[in-house]
Amino acid sequence: NPRVDVLEAVTVPTDPVNSFSWGDALMDGAVKGLALGLGLVALAALLTKNITSVRQLKKDANVEVLAAFPQLTAKKRRSRKDVMVTAEADSGFAEALRGLAMKLDREREQVTVVTSTISGEGKTTTAMNLARTLSEDGSSVVLVDADLRKQSIGQLFGMEDGKGLLDCLKDPQIHATECLSRLPKSSLMYISGRSVRDRHYSIDPKSMRRVLDELSAEFEYIILDTAPCAVVADTALLCHYAK
Repeated sequence: NPRVDVLEAVTVPTDPVNSFSWGDALMDGAVKGLALGLGLVALAALLTKNITSVRQLKKDANVEVLAAFPQLTAKKRRSRKDVMVTAEADSGFAEALRGLAMKLDREREQVTVVTSTISGEGKTTTAMNLARTLSEDGSSVVLVDADLRKQSIGQLFGMEDGKGLLDCLKDPQIHATECLSRLPKSSLMYISGRSVRDRHYSIDPKSMRRVLDELSAEFEYIILDTAPCAVVADTALLCHYAK
């Protein structure tokens, strides 16, 4: 026999039992969003194949690292006025240049190829300042603008006219020394001229070998500023001449 005891009279509630709180909702959303963001970052870190440190480069590529350069601002790298004073304006960059120059001298590397993956990573800035650093130590240095599709060194030095590497490669009668120009107030010599108009143009290995042999007889160091290796196939050919 069930027994029912009415302890409180039934009434209609006037307030919600579980009221909505903006503060609780925001806190809950923030915690969940933070957890999701951290999870995505961790997943991206596991899946990425980028090299982010010198130690990782040595481990993954199994290559010797001669120098590590600090990142320069776009203003320092793009300005015609600043492109050859970055070594003085940035002490870390200058120290890396001096260290690389000493290692090249110790290894007796006569031909050095400077390249990058894509355009805008600072290869021309590095090549120009490295060549200047070597020349200031009393060595005979020639900087060759080997990016035939975008000759820029002559423009950066303020001398756009003259024979360049393209002229030497196409005409065997032109000796490489005939294309030399001197950086004002410096012993640094360079070769930079007109750009090739045919985007399918490919460097002839025999002609390039002849040009380098002619320069090797006159200079202790030859710095080749090449095209980005992910854009132009000529850079892979020029890498074979580095020694």
